[in-house]
Amino acid sequence: MEPFAYLRNILNRLPDHPINKIAELLPQNWRTPNS
Repeated sequence: MEPFAYLRNILNRLPDHPINKIAELLPQNWRTPNS
């Protein structure tokens, strides 16, 4: 995983993401695009 791409994605998603689902933003909880 590219760190810059991860941070850019997180910073774009964070303002609209529910606080009770913040763990979904951690890299180990991401799903691959084909799953």
